[in-house]
Amino acid sequence: MIVLYGTQGSGAAAVEAALEIAGVPYRGVDAASWKPGPGLDELRGVNPLAQIPTVVLPDGGILTESAAILILLGQRYPESGLLPQAVEKRAQVIRGLVYIAANCYSAIGIIDFPERYCTTPTSRCANAFAQARERACTRCGTRLPMSSLPRRF
Repeated sequence: MIVLYGTQGSGAAAVEAALEIAGVPYRGVDAASWKPGPGLDELRGVNPLAQIPTVVLPDGGILTESAAILILLGQRYPESGLLPQAVEKRAQVIRGLVYIAANCYSAIGIIDFPERYCTTPTSRCANAFAQARERACTRCGTRLPMSSLPRRF
């Protein structure tokens, strides 16, 4: 069974959604470097950097990074449709995952957590981040409602 470490609002949501879509049994552990507790202790036991998402695979292998985990799941469970079967289409999907991980993820972290970068949450800085988040969602043309995400993460 796969073990998925993450917390609500983290990159673990995409991995959890992929596991659900693929119908793969897994155990979710609520853990994050900023949330002290037994989940974090367990996570540090398999990943001393406490990165999330982290998965422990059935063979005991450990994998981090959302894009890498999603690619693995798509390849391991081809019937799930997580990745296209056609090589060229699959390459385009993987390109998109890598692009997001390399170019967007750090900016999303700043936009989603302005309090980490502003002296006060009500400051002009925080308002600017909220406006940037709204513009980014508008440019994407869609916003995934929280209710459509898996329950745990």
